[in-house]
Amino acid sequence: MKKVVSVILSVVILLTLTSCQSTFQTDNIDAFSVMDNAQIIGDLQGQVAAEGTFIEIRFSEETTFDTVVLKEKDNQIDKFSIWVEDENGEYKSIYQQDRVGEYRYCEIGEHTTDSLKICINSSNENQYDIKSIDVLNVKDNKNDNFRITSYLVCQWFYGNENIDAEKMNTLTDIILFGVARFDENGNVYLQDLDINGEMVKGDVIFKDIIKDIKETNPDAKIHCNILGPDGADSDDKEKLHSQAFVDNSDALIKNILNLLETYEFDGIFFDYEYPYAKESIKDYSDFLVKLDSNLGDYILGAAFSHWSSNISKDAIEVLDRVEIMSYDNMTEYNSHAEFATVGGAMAVKDFIKNGYDLSKCDLGLPFYGRTHGGEEAWPSYAQIAGDLENNPFKNTIAKSYMNGVTSNDIVTSFNGVQMIKDKTAFANDYGLGGVMVWHYTCDVDYESDLSLFKAVQNSLETRN
Repeated sequence: MKKVVSVILSVVILLTLTSCQSTFQTDNIDAFSVMDNAQIIGDLQGQVAAEGTFIEIRFSEETTFDTVVLKEKDNQIDKFSIWVEDENGEYKSIYQQDRVGEYRYCEIGEHTTDSLKICINSSNENQYDIKSIDVLNVKDNKNDNFRITSYLVCQWFYGNENIDAEKMNTLTDIILFGVARFDENGNVYLQDLDINGEMVKGDVIFKDIIKDIKETNPDAKIHCNILGPDGADSDDKEKLHSQAFVDNSDALIKNILNLLETYEFDGIFFDYEYPYAKESIKDYSDFLVKLDSNLGDYILGAAFSHWSSNISKDAIEVLDRVEIMSYDNMTEYNSHAEFATVGGAMAVKDFIKNGYDLSKCDLGLPFYGRTHGGEEAWPSYAQIAGDLENNPFKNTIAKSYMNGVTSNDIVTSFNGVQMIKDKTAFANDYGLGGVMVWHYTCDVDYESDLSLFKAVQNSLETRN
């Protein structure tokens, strides 16, 4: 397994990112850089020309590369592209994206040539200020144990007569969501779900879905997500959770173990959104530690947003898997889960700062969009993809998926094919354990060039 460089990088990241600075520091990428004999031709700071402003990277000889890293000041660029010289000496655009921000990781596929260009196509107030450009060759650094984990919302999967085997077989881990729950008394129960107007028992749903998964992808690990009591408000919800975690922890642990054994799950995952009070966080942390001491070989996992990951050091240590919910956050530019902020680099930085082991962490990938324009909606990527005209580079579209209105005043923001490729490459190259998808049924068929699961796989193949 080609992990030596990756392990070194992870150590360096841990040392460099624990500062309180907001910038995502990545001096460690020098190990992959091919810029030693390169010359940057053009201005890194200036005004965008009407036809776009090109910055050329000219190598002294033909050079192989597969990744471009950009760092920007003031987050002004809102559209850029990468161009490569072909065998006829002509430049062709191979990559397009929107915002750069403080840190942007661009997986462009393998190219061997003596030149490439970065084009700043447009920016806020027509200005740009690039702090640095680096070109990398990261080939042969794939983490052979890299996980592709997906939540599978049972209500939207049960009864699926045509399972997309290619899509299912991309996964190493599957987390069943929306059936198992616990209450304040430590009881564990399975919810009955309304499936197309018919109530179906949770036990039937679990058995049917698990059977389908094992027949299609027998190598996948299958985990159970378990949700706690809702409560009348956030304070009440925290009290009910703490009652289960503290007063009735023995019963809850016993019932969780019975659940895992009954359905032959590989692990149990928590998604507690969100304890705010310090005592509630302590109760959750202490319970995770106690549960782990009783789990044996079962996997213990939990999902956190970047701002909700403040459990105790002991709890962080016992977790086998950490699902980073790096989505559902909009920037001031109405971008959903953009790379430079909590959709990628900033989220990872925060988890490192809080003491998490990156090899246990999976970077969350949203397979859905957020619509803003006087309304909020959460359309699946499959809904959006039908309007993309086979464009793998788009991350926004002027349409509402709540009422079908098309307007420049409405923006639906999502992670398209290229964004998913970039995040996957970033997760692999920087020592994360894998990526996590929310959620499985949001993607188009795997045979489509716009499939996001295919984008994940294609990105990893560039690291082989």
